[in-house]
Amino acid sequence: MTATRRRAASGDAGGDGGGSTFRGALLIGVAVIVGVVLLGQGFESGVLSSDSSTPSEEEAASGDNGDGGDATTSTTVTPTTHATAQVRVIVLNGGGPPGSAGATRTTLSAAGYTTLDATDTEPDVAASVVYYTPGFDADAAAIAAAIGITAAPQPMPEPPPQNTPVGQVDVVVVLGPDFTPPG
Repeated sequence: MTATRRRAASGDAGGDGGGSTFRGALLIGVAVIVGVVLLGQGFESGVLSSDSSTPSEEEAASGDNGDGGDATTSTTVTPTTHATAQVRVIVLNGGGPPGSAGATRTTLSAAGYTTLDATDTEPDVAASVVYYTPGFDADAAAIAAAIGITAAPQPMPEPPPQNTPVGQVDVVVVLGPDFTPPG
């Protein structure tokens, strides 16, 4: 048997089997690194940036559906909400009507949210506000809508409102004098 036949029989045709395996692994490694870098640029804090859009969203918003005609629909990105039982909420009375924090807690609890005991906070606020921890902005918006707060939810301030059990809640509702209790 000749040397060429021995290499072919052993799977080493041309003597390049190890080199091509190494190049293939290197190519895969480079592709993974490029993918991670590109994905990292499209995300902020683990959530797709709200100011970014895909080409199809830009076309839909501009009325161009790519075939030369006009589109009549648009596409929007909707933030993800959690199951209500997975959202921990505390309601703080920051100058709202007496008893409104308890009534609001009861409403949210009946809607399925995990609620902590309502309490007061100091100083009083000028208007009702809903705060959220990272990743719970859509849940905060749903809670605000459910209880009639029209102001856009805000990221949790540092420091958080007085009597906020840090690390134990995802959404904090602070009721001000503008609040009308549910019911």
